[in-house]
Amino acid sequence: MDVVKREHGETMENAVTTLEWDDEPPVSTSVHAMLSPPPAHCTADVWEHFGFPLSESGAVDRTVTVCRVCDVRIKYYNTTNMRKHLQRWHPDVFGSGGGGGYDLGVGGAPTGTVPGARPEHEQPPGVPAVFKRQRLAARREQELTEKVGRFLALEMRPRIVDNVGFQDLIQFLEPKYQLPPRLHFSERVIPDLYAKVASAVNEELERAASVALSSEVWTSGTAERCVTVAAHFVTAGWKLERFVLRTRPLDGGPPPPPAAAQEGAARVVDILAATAAEWNLHRPHGYIPLVTDGPGAAAGTVVGAPRESVLRPRIGCFAHALNRAAQRGLQVPALARLLAEVRRTVGFFRRSVAAMLVLNGRQRALGLPVRELAVDAPGRWSSAYEMLECYVEQYPAIVASVLSEEVLRDLFHELPPLVDETLADAEDVCAALEPVMWVTRALCEEKGPTVSTVYPYTRRVVEAMAPERGDSELVRDVKKAVRGGVERRHAAADVEDFLKESTVLDARFKSHLDDATRLLCRRSLVRKTVGLHEALRPDGRAKRDAAGDRRASGSPAEERKRGGAEGRAGDVRCSGTAANGLRDQVLAEMELYEQEEPIALDEDPLDWWAGHEFKFPQLALAAKHYLGVPGTCVPSEWVFTGAGDIVTARRAHITVDEVDRLVFLGNNLR
Repeated sequence: MDVVKREHGETMENAVTTLEWDDEPPVSTSVHAMLSPPPAHCTADVWEHFGFPLSESGAVDRTVTVCRVCDVRIKYYNTTNMRKHLQRWHPDVFGSGGGGGYDLGVGGAPTGTVPGARPEHEQPPGVPAVFKRQRLAARREQELTEKVGRFLALEMRPRIVDNVGFQDLIQFLEPKYQLPPRLHFSERVIPDLYAKVASAVNEELERAASVALSSEVWTSGTAERCVTVAAHFVTAGWKLERFVLRTRPLDGGPPPPPAAAQEGAARVVDILAATAAEWNLHRPHGYIPLVTDGPGAAAGTVVGAPRESVLRPRIGCFAHALNRAAQRGLQVPALARLLAEVRRTVGFFRRSVAAMLVLNGRQRALGLPVRELAVDAPGRWSSAYEMLECYVEQYPAIVASVLSEEVLRDLFHELPPLVDETLADAEDVCAALEPVMWVTRALCEEKGPTVSTVYPYTRRVVEAMAPERGDSELVRDVKKAVRGGVERRHAAADVEDFLKESTVLDARFKSHLDDATRLLCRRSLVRKTVGLHEALRPDGRAKRDAAGDRRASGSPAEERKRGGAEGRAGDVRCSGTAANGLRDQVLAEMELYEQEEPIALDEDPLDWWAGHEFKFPQLALAAKHYLGVPGTCVPSEWVFTGAGDIVTARRAHITVDEVDRLVFLGNNLR
C-alpha cells in the first residue's frame, strides 16, 4: 500500500514517505479544512473518513486521499487502500460509524458473520478487529489442529480443550484460528494420530529379530486397576528401544485376595498373549522374554504362570526385588526403632525455623556441608539410607545445635536423647547396606539397564550380605533379612540360565562368572545361537540392516581385506563355515570374544557391540536377543504413574479405547 505522510515542518506536496504495516501510527496534524468531499458517485462507507486534498489555489488533487482521523495521505486508485488503512489503524472508529459493517471478502460474509468466528464479546482484548474476523487458510488451520492434537496426546489431557484459559491462550497466539471442540479431537484427531503412530511402531517391531515384553499393573484415580504392556528390543543401530503397546483394564477394585489371585493372573496372561498376537511379536524361535512385577498377587502369579506359554522366561523386576529385600531389612525391630529416633530428630529441625538457622550456623563453623537434613519417604528404602547417612555426617552439628540456648528454648522436649549408641548403630547400618545402595544407584544412573546386570548385581548383594566376624546383632539381622529377600527372587532354573547367559554377552560382566559357570554358559550360548540363526534364516524374519546382511554373506577375500584383527577373525569365520558349518563358526567367535578385554562398568555394552558387530556377526544376533530384555520395569512404571491420572472422578466415563490411545500416544510420540 502506498501512503503519503505529512512530516513536521514540511508541506504536503514534498512530505512523501512510505508507511509499512509495522510502522508506528502517524502523528495527526489537522488539515480537515483543506479537504474536498468525494463526488456524488462515490458512495462507499470509507468516504466518511477520507477526502481529497485542496491546493492553495483551490484545485482538487484526486491522485491522493487524506484520512480525516490521522491526516495520512494515501495514493488513490480505489477504496481498497483506504479500507485497509482504517482496518489497520482505526478499527474502532470505522467499525462503529459510517456504513457500519463491511465485507472482508471471506465468502461474501459481512462483518461479524464470518463462519466460525467467535462473538465480539468473547474475543480477547487488544486484538485488532480485522484479525478477529478473518479466517486462516485451510492448510494452516489443519496444521494448527494437528499440533494441538499432538499436545493433547503428549500430555494425555484431552479435556484441556474445554479450559477457558487454554482457549484464550490459543486465540491470543493465533486470533484467526477457531479451536475445534473436544469431541473433534477425541473422535477424529487423536484416533488419526494413533493410527499413524501405530503404523510406524509396527514397522519398527517388524524389523526387530527379537522382542521382549514388560508389564505393569497400575491403579487409576478411580481405583480401577489396569495393566499396560510395553515392547523392548535392540535396533539395527544398537539402541535399546521401548514402545508402549496396549493398556487394558483388570477387574475393578483392590487387588484380589489369595483365593482369587489365579483368576487375576489369568487375565494378565490373556492380555499379554493378545498383545503379542495383535502386534505380531511371535518369532520363529518360539518364545518372548517377559519382565514383570507389580502390586498384589496378580503380578506375582504372572511370574509363575504356566510354562507352556510362549511368554518365557518370566523375569521379576530386579529393581522391585532389591527394594523389597532392603525393606525387609528396614523392618528388623532394632533398626525400625533406630529409624524412628533419627526421624524424630530430623523432623524437629525441619519443623523449627529457629533450630534450622542454628544448625546452619554450626554446619559452617564445623566445615560441614550446609544443607537440610534428609528425611525418608514411604516405599523407597534408599531414602531411609540417605537419612541415616546424612544423620551420621551432620551429627556433630546436630549435637552442637541442641546444646545452644536458642534450641533449648524451642521445644527441646520433642527431641529424643542423643546418645553415642545411636550414632554407632547408624554408622554400622550404613556400612552394611552400602553395597545395596551402590547397586540401587547404578540401576538408577543407567538409561536402560538390561537383564545382563541382574545376575552380577545380585551376586554382589548376596556376597556383601554374608555374615562377618565382628558384626553386631543388629547388622547380622539386617544382613540376613536382605540376603533372604534377594536369593529367593529368581529361583526358576530357566530364569537363572537366561540371566547367566546374558551376563556372558555383556562386555562389562563376562569375567564375573566362575570358570565352571562360564563353560556351561558357553556351551548353552553356542547351541542357542545356532538355533536362533536356523530359526530366523528360512523365512527372513531377522530383518537386519543391509550392511549386516552383506557382512554375513561376504566372500573370504572381502573378509580378509578388512585387515587387522577383524580380517583374522574373518578368516576364522569363513574357514570354520566352510569346514564345519554354523556351529563351528559360532564357537570360533565365542573363543575370540572371550579373549576381548572387559570394558568399564560405566560404559554401554550396546555401544561395544555396535563397534564389534563386524568381528562377531553370529554372536551379535544372540547379543541383540539377550541384551534387548530390560533388567527392570521401573522405566515403564514411571510411564504408568502419569497414566494413572487419566481416569479420574471427573473423567470416570472415559472409554477403554480412549485410555489405550492416550497412554500409547503419550509414550510413543517422538
